[in-house]
Amino acid sequence: MTFSKFSDSNWASWAKILIITALAYAIESLVPALGASMLAILLGMALSAWRPPASTKPAKQISGQLLKIGIVFLGFGLSFAKLQAVGLKVYLVLIPVVAVALLSARYLGRWMGIESRSALLVGMGTAICGGSAIAAAAPIVEAEDSEIAFAITTIFLYNTLALFLFPLLGAWLGYGDQSFGLFAGAAINDTSSVVAAGFAFSEAAGTTATIVKMARTLLIVPVCLGLVGARYQQASAQLVDGQGTKVGLWAQARLLFPSFIAYFLLAVLASSLLPLPTWLLASFKLLARLTMIAALAGVGLAVDLRQLRRAGSQSII
Repeated sequence: MTFSKFSDSNWASWAKILIITALAYAIESLVPALGASMLAILLGMALSAWRPPASTKPAKQISGQLLKIGIVFLGFGLSFAKLQAVGLKVYLVLIPVVAVALLSARYLGRWMGIESRSALLVGMGTAICGGSAIAAAAPIVEAEDSEIAFAITTIFLYNTLALFLFPLLGAWLGYGDQSFGLFAGAAINDTSSVVAAGFAFSEAAGTTATIVKMARTLLIVPVCLGLVGARYQQASAQLVDGQGTKVGLWAQARLLFPSFIAYFLLAVLASSLLPLPTWLLASFKLLARLTMIAALAGVGLAVDLRQLRRAGSQSII
């Protein structure tokens, strides 16, 4: 997880990313329904289309590095105590929902001819926590920038629809506060949309929806570890050394297990076992948020709009 040498194009890409990050974060603070993650991608794509760079490689490299750093910071916001606080009963609902969403994305994507990584990222965003889950999974599966943008655009569309439709649907179905909170927290993708839809229904529903959404977010840990395991299983048989000899198990693990996932797990353990001060945890949370927004700004700058258009409307289905 090392940064590339700085060139003029690197400095230009960093400047664009920082400006876009500041704009996206500021706009979200004024209009919370407009998620900063989606805004960062859209602003990056707009700037890239308006003034195409000589090369998208610097933005692509920077976004990949920032995604990994953001995932590590994200680990400090997750802990065993939070898992206990939300109650294990919630997971009796959430685990089947997440499993169905991931499997549906995989098999529907295959049936419709959608590239497997794009389908997986859409499934991750749908199943767990929108843009954050997509950003966490992207470096593990080595997704292209166009695939990340494809997935986040899809999730943003459904977040926007859910924000307005779910409170109406809950009232029509006759849900009570707790039932609607569970429904919204388990089904809506992005945290801001969950909170907005929940509190639009009632204060009690908003509180329940937020708790359920936090429980759902914690599932990012086992799911990402599952992706790492799947990647290891698929690739280990193909790993050979310079003489064409298959490398040993430990060498395979070092080659295939991403270092940023190890740092992420250490961050989760530190948050769970050490008496870290509240101000430090709050700082890590803010750093995780800003780093993810900056990474997605880089994704937007590196997106090939022609590839995104070729993806068509299949992701919506």
